[in-house]
Amino acid sequence: MSGAFFGPDGRPVVGVIAEYNPFHNGHALHLRRAREAVPGGAVVCVMSGHVTQRGDFAICRKGARAAMAVGNGADLALELPAAWACASAERFARGGVFLLAATGVVTHLSFGGEGGTLAPLRRAALALDDPAFPAAQGLAMAGGLSYPAARQKALEALLGVPCPELARPNDTLGVEYLRALRHWGADLQPVVVPRAGVGHDDDRPEGGLASASHLRRLLLDGGEAAGFVPETVGALWAEERTAGRAPVSLAACETAVLAVLRGLAAADFARLPDVTEGLEHRLARAARRACSLAEFYALVKTKRYTLARVRRLALGA
Repeated sequence: MSGAFFGPDGRPVVGVIAEYNPFHNGHALHLRRAREAVPGGAVVCVMSGHVTQRGDFAICRKGARAAMAVGNGADLALELPAAWACASAERFARGGVFLLAATGVVTHLSFGGEGGTLAPLRRAALALDDPAFPAAQGLAMAGGLSYPAARQKALEALLGVPCPELARPNDTLGVEYLRALRHWGADLQPVVVPRAGVGHDDDRPEGGLASASHLRRLLLDGGEAAGFVPETVGALWAEERTAGRAPVSLAACETAVLAVLRGLAAADFARLPDVTEGLEHRLARAARRACSLAEFYALVKTKRYTLARVRRLALGA
């Protein structure tokens, strides 16, 4: 990297990659800290559209979520296309970093992390790109470990030290952002912001902070998110719900999704990203047998194929 981190007009511009599903107080805090990291600069967000990295629909439409971000610290929100948004952490990160770099004005990349420091994330990112890593991971998986556990064990075997980063969702994405920066040769300065309050999937709100997963469950059940989202976000959410546009749920079109899956042959599934090792046949069999999406996921999921990966494949199909 050159070290000259200033945009065309001499001001720094910090990029953020997010889903805002839904936007909450923790996101607003991150945007404030991102702006503080580049005094006098601007903030550009790359945000998932209508589909998300976990293989689901976003809880409300992309236009509303972009407005929530712009109303709470972002100067611009750009859409991360579905092919990148509904994808593995590696492809999600590569898509987001590519878009930020392609603007030609973004100088920094800010992301949250449980550890809060860059050094261990850089170490993990370099190790994952080590030519020896695939063999180490294959050996760990041959021992019966799940894909995530095998990945972490292989990393620790290569480095010779514990690597909790791959067991923490935000740190895992941070590692992938650093790999993506190197992959694209992107001249963006990474800035990690320590994650505040509750954990990524924690179901126990704390001091005005709640995880996005907790808020999704709350809103899908007809509850209120007041106290956990900025006031402007609460107003936008109320508008979306009153207009009948929220909350959005994949369950609302489950029958249609199952109908599409049942109409696909193994060869059709084979054309999807991340379908390898004959997985297309397992997907086709499950599609013919499943009476619900939950059953389809359960029939396909194994230690090798995580639930998130199966959900992404179903939505991608």
